[in-house]
Order: sequence, then structure tokens, then C-alpha cells
Amino acid sequence: MRNIDDGSMFGPLAEFVAKAPISREAFMQLTIPTLHSTELGFCIHDWTMMPCQRHADCINCTEQICIKGNTEKTARIEQNLLDAEEQLERAKQAIEKGSSGADR
Repeated sequence: MRNIDDGSMFGPLAEFVAKAPISREAFMQLTIPTLHSTELGFCIHDWTMMPCQRHADCINCTEQICIKGNTEKTARIEQNLLDAEEQLERAKQAIEKGSSGADR
């Protein structure tokens, strides 16, 4: 808690806290015991209690927090969608060609 109060905290979380629409005091009262930055937003999973049960499948996790209006993270999510759509199309083409194992 000392780092948030004295301003020595840095990184994406510090930038978020500095721009937060609530005061630092109110932020300190939140019931989220842990928070770390991910490629897509923030994860509130407490890794000290147990490993990630989703094996880092952040996009499908209820402990993933996305900040509305974050264009950088939104662009990453959109790129992930484009990549998945391209992979699906390639898999469909491989199935049509009869490639071994393509239907798995």
C-alpha cells in the first residue's frame, strides 16, 4: 500500500490508478487483493491462493478486467479475433483437402 500512497509505484497499474475516477483512498478500500496487467487488461486472480484455472485463457475468464476506452488493449483483442478467424478458415480448407489430422 505504501507504493500507491507515496507515488513510487510505476507501470500500467500506476497509470491506471493516477487516472482513476476515484481517489487513491477509495482505491485502497477496494476489495481486490491483487491485480496485475495482462495483454488484454487486468487480472484480479490471486495467484498466491492457486494457479490460474484457465491456463492464461484471459479472454474467457471472469477475473479479467477490461478498461473501457483503452485503445491499445482493444486493438490487441481485435487482432486476436482476426488471427482466430484466419486460423479457423485455414482449418476448414485443410479439412476440405482431406489433410491428415485437420479435423481435430
